[in-house]
Formats: sequence, structure tokens, C-alpha cells
Amino acid sequence: AGPLTVTLHDNDDIVCTITNSLQDGTIIVHKDVQGPNGEDITDNTSFTVNLDGTNAESITESTTVTYSNVTAGTHTVTEETPPAGYTLFSMTPDGDTGTGGAQITVNPGQTTDVYVVNRQQQTTLTVTKIVINDNGGVKTVSDFPLFIDQTQVTSGQVNNVNPGTYTVSETSQSGYASTIGGDCNSSGQVTLALGENKTCTITNDDQSASITLIKDVINSNGGNAGPNDFGISIGGQVVNSGTTLDVNSHTLIAIDEVGLSGYSFVSITGDNKCPTTLGGTVALNEGEDITCTITNDDQPAHLKVIKHVVNDNGGTAEASDFTMTINGVVVQSGGSSFNGEEAPGTVRIVEPGTYNVTESGPDSYQSNFSADCSGIIALGQAKTCTVTNDDVQPTLKVVKVVINDNGGTAQVNNFPLKVDNVAVSSGDTNSFDAGTHVVSETNHPGYTAS
Repeated sequence: AGPLTVTLHDNDDIVCTITNSLQDGTIIVHKDVQGPNGEDITDNTSFTVNLDGTNAESITESTTVTYSNVTAGTHTVTEETPPAGYTLFSMTPDGDTGTGGAQITVNPGQTTDVYVVNRQQQTTLTVTKIVINDNGGVKTVSDFPLFIDQTQVTSGQVNNVNPGTYTVSETSQSGYASTIGGDCNSSGQVTLALGENKTCTITNDDQSASITLIKDVINSNGGNAGPNDFGISIGGQVVNSGTTLDVNSHTLIAIDEVGLSGYSFVSITGDNKCPTTLGGTVALNEGEDITCTITNDDQPAHLKVIKHVVNDNGGTAEASDFTMTINGVVVQSGGSSFNGEEAPGTVRIVEPGTYNVTESGPDSYQSNFSADCSGIIALGQAKTCTVTNDDVQPTLKVVKVVINDNGGTAQVNNFPLKVDNVAVSSGDTNSFDAGTHVVSETNHPGYTAS
């Protein structure tokens, strides 16, 4: 109010009273929403402010709330708990930082501005790589590049991202099985709201390498062994033919066999990494699978038959005059019967089994069979049968008969006997070489020989 004019007259007694009332003030609350690091952003999220614990008002980015008719004095402006993903960064001015909200003093008739700043909480996504090498694998974390969408990231590093849906992936490696877990689904997708912090894990486990071992047996010479008779092994472990065995990768694994008498090793064939010799080794990569085949061939049995003829008593037979026969086993070629032959003899390939050698031929020869002319012959064996034939010395008996029917008195001993020029006794058996001989006597007078 302006000055008051009063006119006084004689004997007037006037009392003037001037009354003053405090004027109310005004508080204007300003809202600023910033990015996680104070960036200027556009964000229409609604927040709630209060004056002195009441008078709740909704406010958004770059808007104001005006509290009018605020009595002069100290007042408190507060903000209710911000929505998820936001923090209260500052409230100014604040006359008492030790209490919640902004403590402000309102002067009569004046306007006080309060600035409330909120910041978005940082959204983060961490991708962690775990590599399990329990089957000989040698890969490390660095061998598996990691990605959030198309952006490559480092394992275990916290990555600032905007709210939204992302796909976590990797560059895979052969021989490793991949599993995605953590906050990602099995396909690697993850959705993050403002201020969320999530971690996805990609686990890679090395896969066992494997070797399949097959035994191929060739029984073309009478063998009857089966594929599991050879003691085939993978890395020292005996397996049956066709078995697939898991092995550690990057480890030398031997392919071998015990073997079987009468069978020869032919080859190891299969995938390129299969060794070529028994006991050879192979090292496989993670998850690599190979198949190897060991081939064995039954070895033929060889029976040699030698016919030896001894003609020390005038015999004239030759080895070829005798027919030799192999009995009891299958003769693969050349026939089981054949003409005898002096050393080196005749060789026949026979199948294993029990056999004996017989012969037929000229009489008057005594036969002698060596030990290997009968018995059992096995795969791969070589035996020699020698049949010796010795001519038997022939015998000649000269008998003298004397007939005295006309008064004669001569006796047998009166007639000396000879074979060729050899004197013999009547009735004795005498040995001579084969051939023609002359029997004669010394005649006695008065007797006629016949």
C-alpha cells in the first residue's frame, strides 16, 4: 500500500493501524531426463514429484510442475521412487543435502525454481565363453570369436547396449559342441529393458574323436579264422571287428593286432589318416571320425613229396614209375596224384588238415616213408615227405633130386650145384641181383639130368 494522508483538527484524537500480511511464494519444478552419462536425450517417461510429502504431481522430460500459493518458509521437494531403469541424479537447489529431497526456502511473493535431474541406468550385456577340453581338445577362448548381433565382443567384458532384443553368437569350431545359456535362450536371443544387466554364456565342449576298426579276413587257402580271432586293438584296447571307440584328440593312437599263425598281414586301408603298418599311430582332431580296415590273408600250406629210388640190387625202376597220392586234404592245384620225382621233388599247395601220402608202383621194392609223410599240416606250414624205395634182392633156390630106381647109389652131394659160377647147396635160398642167371651142376656118370 502507498502512503496514507490524514487531516487532523483541533482536539482530534485519531489512531491509525497498518496491517501487513506475508505474500505467498511460488515453486516451479523442472524435469530433465538424461542418458546414463548425462547425454541429452528425448524420453517421455513420467515421474512423480511431491511438495512437503503431498501434492503429488506427474512430470516428464522438459516439462514443469508449478506449486502456487506456497507459504513463505522452508519446504521440501521430493521425487517418488523413479521407474525401473532410472535413478535420481540431482535436485537443485538443496539447502540441506543430508535429508531426502531438496530443502528450499520460499521468500514471500517470490518464485523459486527447482531442477530435478534423472538419468537412465546403463543397460549392459556380457558374453562369457567357456571352453571344456576333456577329450584332448586344444582350442582356447580366443579361438571362438563372440558377437552381439554383428558386433564382435570380448569374453567376460561388460558391453553397454541400448534396451532391446539382441542375438548372441560365435564363430564355431569343428569338433566342439556349443551350448548357449545364462540370460540367453538356446538360440542366443536376449531382451534387455532399460537398466538391466544380463550375462549370456556360450559353452564349447570338445567332442571325442573316434576310430572304427574293421578286420577283413581272406580265407582262400582253407583257413577258417573269423574277424575276431586276431586280437585287433585301438590304442592298446582289444576290440571286436566293427567296433567304434572314442579316443582323445591330438593324441597318438596305435592301430595294431596280435595276429594269428598261418595268416599274413596284407594292409591297413581306409581314411587318409589310417596308418599303413601294424602298430602305426594316428592323431585326430576334435570330433574327427575315421574307419580303418586291417586285412589278413591265410597262407597256403606246402607239402613237398620226394621219391627216391635205390637200385642196389639190380632194380631198374625210376622215381617216375611210382604214382604218389596225397590223401585227406584238398590239393589246390596240380592234382592229388602225380608221378614220383627225385629231389627237389614235387610241391603241392594243400589246405590245412590231417593227411597221408601213399604210393603205387613196381613190385619188389621196399618202401620207407619219412615222418612228414603223414600227420597234420597247418596254414603256412611247409613239410617234406620223402618216400624211399629200395629194390629187394631176388632169391634163387636150387634143389637137387636124385632118383636111384635102377640100382644107382649116388647121393645129392655127388652132384655139385652152381648158379652162374657160384656154388650153391641143394635146398638153400641164395640171393642174387635181378637179371638172368645160369643154374648148372657137375654131372655124375650114369645119371641123366632133367
